[in-house]
Amino acid sequence: MNTLTPLQRRIVDSIHHDQWLALTRELVTTGQPDSENPLDPDMPSGSEEKIALCVADKLRALGLSVSLHAKVPGRPNVIGTWEGDAPGPVVILNDHLDVYPAGDPAGWTATGGNPYAPTVDGERLYARGTSDTRGNLACTLLAVKALKDAGVALHGTLKCIYTVDEEKHGPNGAIYLLDELGVRGDYEITAEPSGWTRGPDDWGVGVAVAHAGNCLLEIRIEGTKSHLWRPDTGVNAISKMAAVVAALERLTLTHTAPGLYGGTPPMLCFTRVRAGEPREMQFTPASCTAIAAAVGLVPGMSIASILGDVQAETRPPGRGRPHAQGERAPGAGLALRAGHRGVAA
Repeated sequence: MNTLTPLQRRIVDSIHHDQWLALTRELVTTGQPDSENPLDPDMPSGSEEKIALCVADKLRALGLSVSLHAKVPGRPNVIGTWEGDAPGPVVILNDHLDVYPAGDPAGWTATGGNPYAPTVDGERLYARGTSDTRGNLACTLLAVKALKDAGVALHGTLKCIYTVDEEKHGPNGAIYLLDELGVRGDYEITAEPSGWTRGPDDWGVGVAVAHAGNCLLEIRIEGTKSHLWRPDTGVNAISKMAAVVAALERLTLTHTAPGLYGGTPPMLCFTRVRAGEPREMQFTPASCTAIAAAVGLVPGMSIASILGDVQAETRPPGRGRPHAQGERAPGAGLALRAGHRGVAA
């Protein structure tokens, strides 16, 4: 910090922890649980309208011109614009307005069972959205306020863009603004939690691609139902799925290494497994379905390339993939379906 100019020092010194804490608490509780936005394609999306209007008011109070842009009702994206005193580049300061679902309130022991009751414990603030990403949203607003209070003259334009639908990869948010409204900038900073871009022993802020692609795969395994007392007479679909999961979690997805990865390199992560029928606990299941997310996708990858990798890994013996002698191919009777794809940027 000794290398800061007097102006930079004045800006830094004007930002205080108690201001951040109060603002974060306000943002965490605003519009909740409405803005919970599950990734599940079969679940309804959230509504970020209340938090969007709150953030829009705060940007107006800072002197920015504000516009709201919604592809669907109740989900407005917020753009606050600060036009500089001289021509220059457009810098985008970005964050998102939706949050992950909070899940079972009983699991929120640090907040007394209320996921949206911001609670300080030691040096940590607990509540859904504190890290991802209302706490960071508060930082961006305080940063703009500090620049304004210091009388900074911009040579260019600052756009504060707060988007909806980030947790579902932005079809009504960032993708809408880019592809349908043509929003562009020369530089962009996304205030997303980035500690996971570094190793487990090197926690901290990292630099990474702000949004890597995502693709959901539905994998179905067919077996043969048998009575639970005679599993040897059938083929348990759960056992076969376990072998497929183990194989695909080790799979390296085909891609060309980019200059900078996202938070993780391309890989598969299983998030759901379903098998068995109600009132049939006496039998092994005849089928098992799993959902795997292909995450960390980079430019050049496609649904076709991902499915090709998965099919090659699960191809039965004698069809191009070596297996140990006598090994049953884990993917025999396997069906694949892909959908809900994000974008690599």
